[in-house]
Amino acid sequence: MLVYFIKAYQKKNIPTYFIHAFFARCLIVSTWELTFHFLGDAFYHSIKIWPWGLDRLPKKLSHSIWDGGLFMVGTWLCIKFLPIPHFTKFNTRELLIIEGWGIFQQLLVEYLFNGRVWLYEELSLNPIIIPPLPGSATTVGYTFIPQAVW
Repeated sequence: MLVYFIKAYQKKNIPTYFIHAFFARCLIVSTWELTFHFLGDAFYHSIKIWPWGLDRLPKKLSHSIWDGGLFMVGTWLCIKFLPIPHFTKFNTRELLIIEGWGIFQQLLVEYLFNGRVWLYEELSLNPIIIPPLPGSATTVGYTFIPQAVW
């Protein structure tokens, strides 16, 4: 994904502000990804371990890049469905599309991967706020901190 954005920028297929938005989002996401990393296994741990020692920090950095890409889908939705100009001043409709996309993709990612790829531990400061969903393949609930961060 990172290579795609760099190549698209070099070929002038996407504007500069897209690149800035992508890297800004990657940086923002890395703040909580790295926080979760440093909190350790008592807070969060992988169910699927990456090989060759790539499970910890490299995995967190890759999650930051993928989250940056998911954010860019939200910006694409704004461009697709809203009139020009885009992202030049505050626009409630842009905010609603980005927020709506963010909530949808967050719930989808958590539904697909929580309890299968990673697991957030239930703690006093990280209680389960959404119990396991009926018909779900896992019996893992959704905890507070990851939902609040997203």
